Amino acid sequence: DRFSKFKIIDYFILVIPIFYVLGSPFINLCTIVFSLIFLVDSFNKKNWSWIKEKWVIFFLIFWIYNIINSFFAIETLKSLKSSFFYIRFLLFALCIYYLGFKYLSLKKVLFFWSIIISFISLDIYVQYFFGYDFFGYKAIHIPRYSGPFGSELVAGAYLSRLIPLIIPLFLLYFFNFKFIYKIFICGLTLSLFFSVMLTGERASFLFILAFLFLYIFFVFRKNISILIKLSIIITLITGILANVPEVKKRYSDFYNIIQNFTESSYGKLYSSAFQLWKLNKISGVGFKNFRVNCDIEVSDISNNNHPLCSTHPHNFYLEILSETGIIGLIIYSIFLFHLFTKIFRKFKINKNYLSYFQISPILCMILLIWPILSAGSFYTSWNGSFYWLYLGLALKFNEKSFVLKI
Repeated sequence: DRFSKFKIIDYFILVIPIFYVLGSPFINLCTIVFSLIFLVDSFNKKNWSWIKEKWVIFFLIFWIYNIINSFFAIETLKSLKSSFFYIRFLLFALCIYYLGFKYLSLKKVLFFWSIIISFISLDIYVQYFFGYDFFGYKAIHIPRYSGPFGSELVAGAYLSRLIPLIIPLFLLYFFNFKFIYKIFICGLTLSLFFSVMLTGERASFLFILAFLFLYIFFVFRKNISILIKLSIIITLITGILANVPEVKKRYSDFYNIIQNFTESSYGKLYSSAFQLWKLNKISGVGFKNFRVNCDIEVSDISNNNHPLCSTHPHNFYLEILSETGIIGLIIYSIFLFHLFTKIFRKFKINKNYLSYFQISPILCMILLIWPILSAGSFYTSWNGSFYWLYLGLALKFNEKSFVLKI
């Protein structure tokens, strides 16, 4: 069949890095197409066994709870729309799990991803050195560089979220290629790493740095010598690169934020979210209503001029707590518990290279929900879909029948 579902799914997976550059409408298109294909496939095969999974059940409870909760929100329609269509993320992940990589191999997909991600990284370097990127976007937020994303400062999030998924491919090539190629792979990895620093997105840099240390620990945990050497190399290179003037300024500010967190913009938003939750402890204010209720209900008791409210509180748990209340947080926590229980039950350390690919999306999922990191809204198409992409890949790579062809 020329237009089989497997071809459509795999080619959509292939161009996902491009969709992220093009923006939320294209990510929405991808999640909707995957959702429809998966539902039609389940209907045709009369296979609804996935609904019986505990983690899916609790996600559906969370979904229904937020739909009902929307009717009590100030902006009901906005909350209802966001709540109702949130299910597309679940179906997107399940589609990758059940139907993905049936036509294109994982290596082909990740190799194409590597080309796209490397190009975006190069584009940021061009903007850094020449003031303009390949597409004519001017560097207007120095010392932050956005590359092809223009005025949106999300290049660091883009790179930090996708680079971990291609690192296993680099490692595979490193162990199977000649010395000259090994040098190239090391150089490429370091250049990608530094491009995240150039974006000035501190949370994204911490994300990729934490990933690298955790990933290296997993891969080389039985070889202490290599583990120590690589850790020292990454630490030294990070220290050297951090002394680039623009980078140094940006990350010095980060140190000041940590030192005086309560007086920072993040501290103020966290405080606003907590205050808002205390006023709506049980059920929160409803999906996408943080900004609305914050403007109305929260008083500015700080001594700084940072914004009191934003579209979201920039923290995963505070967003859930303030918008869905203690009930929503409990349900979502149970969902995460059963989800990770399933993933780790399926996870097996293989003696071949498959383990390198299996652990990568799992580490990314853990880091995305790590409490101390600031984060984008987990409801939105652009930010939210990364978690579900990781989930689909984590389940797929840990599937018993999944085979990595070297």
